[in-house]
Amino acid sequence: MSGWIELSEELQRLHGRTVETPLFNPVFQLAHNLSRKLEAGELTLDDFDALIAELEVAALGARAARMTAMIGPVGEAENAAEFAASLDAPDFAAFAERWERPQLHAVFTAHPTFLLTPAQTAAVASAASNGSAIDPASIAGARPKITLAYEHGEAMKAMAHAQDARDAIVAQLLDHAQTRWPDQWHELAPLPFRFASWVGYDMDGRTD
Repeated sequence: MSGWIELSEELQRLHGRTVETPLFNPVFQLAHNLSRKLEAGELTLDDFDALIAELEVAALGARAARMTAMIGPVGEAENAAEFAASLDAPDFAAFAERWERPQLHAVFTAHPTFLLTPAQTAAVASAASNGSAIDPASIAGARPKITLAYEHGEAMKAMAHAQDARDAIVAQLLDHAQTRWPDQWHELAPLPFRFASWVGYDMDGRTD
């Protein structure tokens, strides 16, 4: 078995046998087949390590692909251009009325699930944002200990990203207003969106 794709195809083939009997377990059978290959010397423990690593990278890639499909990220320049094209207004009053009222109220749970390591989280975010491949190095190394400091840091990071996005929008709104209405733009108090954060810390059995 040369890689995770072949492994997946073998599992699908075995799954097809479930139509013969509901008692057939394709996962158990695959594990049994792999154990027999190990006993026969057709596979080594190093081969298993490599397969597991490939599966981890593939799983992270699939997670990034799902995230991309959900949020549809675009480049900053393209995003700014599309936003600028939506700013036209007949007069300053109409512009202010639109952008001094929040377009969105967002609440970030800001609660890490701890499924991924920090390196894996960064790799998935990067792949989902710019279409890059998952770096195999992201699955290497020991899993760091989860602490309240880490949880809090992740929550603050999420809020900082939201603040950066808000600041970019506000700056673009002010620039547009200054260009269109140079005598009134300073009266604008843009509030494109409000955000809040609900942060929960797991305390069960924790001593830190």
